[in-house]
Amino acid sequence: MGKDITHNAGLLHRAGLNGLSLGLYFIVLAGIVALSQKFGLAVILLWGIIVALPIYLYGLLRRSYGLSRFGRSYFQLVLEGVISFALGAAIQAIVVFAFIKIVMPDYISETYNNAVEACRTLGTPEAAQLGAMLEQMQAQQGLPSVAQLAASTINLYIITGFWLSVIAGGILVWRYRDGARRQRLLDAIDHPLGGNNPQI
Repeated sequence: MGKDITHNAGLLHRAGLNGLSLGLYFIVLAGIVALSQKFGLAVILLWGIIVALPIYLYGLLRRSYGLSRFGRSYFQLVLEGVISFALGAAIQAIVVFAFIKIVMPDYISETYNNAVEACRTLGTPEAAQLGAMLEQMQAQQGLPSVAQLAASTINLYIITGFWLSVIAGGILVWRYRDGARRQRLLDAIDHPLGGNNPQI
């Protein structure tokens, strides 16, 4: 029983650290999303950060797996990933909520207007239909509040984190069945200045 409590505490500790790291990642992501509305080229950077997210999560879970001396089960790896995403999403939501409230109170309405204008500019029947749907939703329900936007974002991150953790956890358990590969990862963790081994 004591060993299980200690092991779970270690899992929560690692999830907390990963959550802080992911929170910073998500804050940068939100900043680039806002920047992309002003500068079109920022979309390229945005896609790069989105594509890199699964790789970043894999790296975090791989380190945790190694630090646990491969004592984590598949379920525990997935759980750690989900908790990490939830904490990271909460950190981002708090920062974005405060930023919109204090610095950019018109952010939601501007984003909505830009979306409608973009649909009109495209000039295709599909874009016109989407623009009309957005206007109808705004007329019937109004624009979402900052709190609603934050809650929706947290839910989206948790769902995304679950599926990414399911995949990353499965890959980790499968890859690190081999003792030699495990040892290389442990060596890289214990001696971080020894260089990155691409085979770990």
